[in-house]
Amino acid sequence: MRKLFFSGLLLCLSLNALGQQETEKPSYQQTSQATQSIAEQYFNAYISLDWDIIETLLAETGGFEDPTAELVFGQVKRIGKNETMKGFREGYAGITQMTFNPQRTFFSGQYAIFEGTLDWSIKLTEDKIAETKAMPFVTILKVVNGQVVEHKDFAHYGPFFEAVSATRK
Repeated sequence: MRKLFFSGLLLCLSLNALGQQETEKPSYQQTSQATQSIAEQYFNAYISLDWDIIETLLAETGGFEDPTAELVFGQVKRIGKNETMKGFREGYAGITQMTFNPQRTFFSGQYAIFEGTLDWSIKLTEDKIAETKAMPFVTILKVVNGQVVEHKDFAHYGPFFEAVSATRK
């Protein structure tokens, strides 16, 4: 009887320890490091216009939004992987190149923040290319379970308007 009791107690303690291990959450540092790994891959692919890599890192429920672009391009908000990828592939088709010049980048838990300036070129409808230089630019990504679930851009589009105006002269 005593042997059975101790066997049962040992089993309960083992199951309890196993259950605690399953519910332990990663630390802030672990989460930040995991976020950095995924976010850097995603952001580098974004700047390189590599939609195939983006597609592997974007969650099925992931999306993209640029609330600062609304007065420039209309509402820029995509929800879900398919809609987001379609928006990137079609909406960015005229962009010929992008270069990000970082000023500050940090990773905090599930969030990655990229702040700097963006140099980018876009083919205009009249087959002219507008070359935007030093556009202030911030991207915030949220990474959950190894995939990007949120992508938000914020930009000051003044340099873009200046580039378009100069190109049309």
